[in-house]
Amino acid sequence: MRKRILAGLLAGLLLMTAVPVTAEPMSGDNDVTAESVIGAGDEATEGIGDALAADAAVATDDDVAMHATDDLMTEGANEANPPAPQELVTEDGLIGYTSGSSGEYGHIVSGHIPSPGDVYEPVDLEEAFMRAAADPEVSLPEAYSLEVNADTLFGRSAGYFTVPDRQLVTPIKQQNPYGNCWAFGGVGSAESGMLKNGYYTDAASADVDFSEAHTAFYGAVSNENDTPVGTEGDVAYNSDWANNGGNARWVMSAWSKGRGIAKEAVLPYNRLQNDYTGVTAALNGGAHKDTRTERLVNARQCRFNDPNHVKENIMAYGAADIDVAYWDAYVGPGQENLYVPTPSTTNHAVLLVGWDDHYSRENFGKAGAADPIRPERDGAWLCKNSWGNYNKIGGYFWISYEDVVFQSTTATWFECEPITGREIIDQHDGGMDIAWAPIYYNYRVIWQAAVFTSQERHQVEAVSFWTREMENTDYEIRVYKNVVAESDPTAGTLVSAATVSGIQRDSGYQEVKLTTPVVVEQGERYSVLVGLRNPNGVNIILESGMQIKYSGTETLALNSTVKAEYGENFVGDSAAFNSTAYDWIDVRDAYSKRGNLRIKAIGSPVTAPTPTPTPEPTPEP
Repeated sequence: MRKRILAGLLAGLLLMTAVPVTAEPMSGDNDVTAESVIGAGDEATEGIGDALAADAAVATDDDVAMHATDDLMTEGANEANPPAPQELVTEDGLIGYTSGSSGEYGHIVSGHIPSPGDVYEPVDLEEAFMRAAADPEVSLPEAYSLEVNADTLFGRSAGYFTVPDRQLVTPIKQQNPYGNCWAFGGVGSAESGMLKNGYYTDAASADVDFSEAHTAFYGAVSNENDTPVGTEGDVAYNSDWANNGGNARWVMSAWSKGRGIAKEAVLPYNRLQNDYTGVTAALNGGAHKDTRTERLVNARQCRFNDPNHVKENIMAYGAADIDVAYWDAYVGPGQENLYVPTPSTTNHAVLLVGWDDHYSRENFGKAGAADPIRPERDGAWLCKNSWGNYNKIGGYFWISYEDVVFQSTTATWFECEPITGREIIDQHDGGMDIAWAPIYYNYRVIWQAAVFTSQERHQVEAVSFWTREMENTDYEIRVYKNVVAESDPTAGTLVSAATVSGIQRDSGYQEVKLTTPVVVEQGERYSVLVGLRNPNGVNIILESGMQIKYSGTETLALNSTVKAEYGENFVGDSAAFNSTAYDWIDVRDAYSKRGNLRIKAIGSPVTAPTPTPTPEPTPEP
């Protein structure tokens, strides 16, 4: 009976396919001039700190003018002639924008694709901050416990922190003229995290400069020339990959399947700017698919319903990739701040790098407006943009704590590390986006299983999985060798020494090292089980295909498909989290789009042991 109920829930739920369309927000409809931008908002530069102030040189006329024009395809910008900017509509009816489109509240040039969860309603952020200020037990990451006063951090007096002050963010970059903000957001977060973790020490060094063009292509396109082993059939056609937008999940998908992250020198952004057609042809032919030097370890996701936890994560992990609703009607003087007072879809990705509890509410409001719209109280988040040095604070801007969209969005911290040897990834999920099925009612425990056939003799050292909106989730990972049954992923030998359990504080992509590596032989079928337990309910994450059309037409901007086979993905439940008695169903029977679970097994090659020679028998005398 439980099996039938679970199958019905999976098959009947509207699986939420996240498809945000990001287009770079550029204030094109305001006829902004270099003179008007440079001369506005002097007070906003105060309190940014020495590092940020040093980076905040006055913008050049060229920098500002580049963002003030409606015609982004300026002479010499590139040799291609991409489709004219248009409104995009996803299968779920969400509206996104290609680079240079106009929306309800003004002109944007970005490249972000919103999901069904990206239309935001207000939350009581003030109450959340007041609770934190009244709580004497503020938990801070150990790395900062000696330099930050916990009593003043959350709104009592100081209330100020920025990543740029600590040299943990790379210099301002320029995405013009393409809608690749989502790639800049993901790469920027990864760069900051690697600086924070000490893999690199000089934020201005080429060593920590990674390729946004590489990430944008492999996040938005997948064809037969670059499909990793195990993901055959997961393909994506994109009519204009550099402009049609994307989101953080596409970055997570590309990097986790082994398509990034690569150095800027591999595919410099100026090559894309100068030769869009040539770069596209080379990439479609498989160029640069195996040029990564770093690998994705974690992609933590945290919602703003707990702003103090967001602050802790900034301090612990560096800059976060974040989505905003950047509309001209709500941009303040000098393009130095943003306050959106009403629900809206997101349209741009930026980096979240800090906060200031005392940033004045008087700084907000449309320049020249008779009755400027301002938040009720002081306080703002600091964001790093990807439009070059376009304003007086060096390409950064502030966004109000009360910004309605920002209050309910999700921040993503990408954690990468240098690759030290050849990596083997057993996987089925090569799709670019996700679908998720929230299982509530009595389902507080769910087990998922992926069955793999080993590519070669190697040892499985870690397992990765995804969750969504499931903070503080208990997990347990188990590995079974020599699985023989097509319909039961546990019909093999449990390697109990490898079992590992823990708590996932944040949602997102997580890689967990096994307690002991498990050696699997070439051609061996083995399974990886991921058990999840959460008192608020558990959701199941699968890869997803999608279609995005240009608004008012049947023309596809994006068409991606996924493929799953029977006997590779299972979902089940058990009487207790620590039980080994499961009730399994094949995901392909339950999920109409036939996607694979977001589970991977990660390891490295091992050589076969040298057989011990059999000694020759001693001849009898």
